[in-house]
Parts: sequence; C-alpha cells; structure tokens
Amino acid sequence: MRQMVIRITDKSEDAQLLYKRGGKELWKTIALDRLSELISNAVIQHQSGEKPQMLDKRIIAIGNGSMVFHTPETKRLVFYNGKSFEINYPPCIYRVTYTGDRIRDIWCYTFFRYAGADTELFCMPMPNMTASDHMCIGTADRNIIDGNVIEAVGRIVDAEYTHDHVDNLKEQTSTLKWFRYLKNHKVKRSDLKKSVGRLRDYVKT
Repeated sequence: MRQMVIRITDKSEDAQLLYKRGGKELWKTIALDRLSELISNAVIQHQSGEKPQMLDKRIIAIGNGSMVFHTPETKRLVFYNGKSFEINYPPCIYRVTYTGDRIRDIWCYTFFRYAGADTELFCMPMPNMTASDHMCIGTADRNIIDGNVIEAVGRIVDAEYTHDHVDNLKEQTSTLKWFRYLKNHKVKRSDLKKSVGRLRDYVKT
C-alpha cells in the first residue's frame, strides 16, 4: 500500500508532500492549484469505469446531504393509538437532509397542481407536523439502508402517529376525526392555511 502525506497551512499558497528517498523523509513543495488538479484527475480516472447510477423518477432535486422528492396522492394505511385507518393521503413533496446513513430532518408539503418550480406548497396536514412544515420524527428509525433515502423516509412516514391533533388546518381538529374524515374525502385547499411558498423557494432552478 502506498501512502501520501500532505501538509497545508494558511500561511502559504503551496502544499508540501512527504515522500521517502534513501531511507530519508523529504518534503516536496507543490502549488495548491496543481495539487487540486492532480487529485481531481485521479478521482475522475478512478470513477470512469463505474456505471452511472439511475436516479429515482420521484427525485426533484439532490444536493450534498439533501434531497427533494415527491410522492403521488394515494390510499394509505396509517396507524394511530393502536388502530389502523385507510385514508386518502395527499400528494407530498419531501425536503430531506441526511448525514452518512441517517436522516437528519424532514420538511413536508402538499400541493394541488404540480407546476415544476412554480408549484404552490402548503404545510402537510398530518398530526406529526408541529404546526409547521417540519416533521416530528420522534423515535422512528432514521437509518438509511443501501443509500436509499426515499425508502428511509417512507419508513418514518409509516411509523405510528403519536400526536393527538392536527395543526396545519384552518381549524385544528383531533387526529381521530381527521383520519375518519380522510377515509372518504380528499384534502381540499379550503381545509388548509395559506400557502408557505413555491417549490422554487427551496431548490435551485
């Protein structure tokens, strides 16, 4: 195994590389921009043989430790107080941050017409939203398995609800009443508080 030791200080525009010659350790000076170019080329050569990974069609935007994706309106089984309810679950846009293999935070919105960056967003009308767009994760499993962020968020969303009321409605109601309502109805714009912005407010366009 070959190793390289690099020494960089804030007092010089050059870096120093440590190498051995004739049993002696020597430092060689190299310009930082040249070092950066050499490392970048080495990474490109290393990755050139790898197959590019196909992105999930639900992904809207992706960054370093962050992702924005959407899920369609669907019939969904949710759990509260030891009981299950099949409800009309509204379409969602999730904004997620993560570190390594763990979810950090989730912000969640619903919408009524997808229009790309101009999509109008509303705070998700579910019991775990703490009167904002920020989801309360509680003790749900935050682990990301095999890099699948969407699957990890799905497990969190599927966890049993513990909040006994729903805040993000014009008129606050109990979780039980809301789930019973969604059994036969869909979320309407008139149910919700005012919009919290457009998708362009949360992604680069």
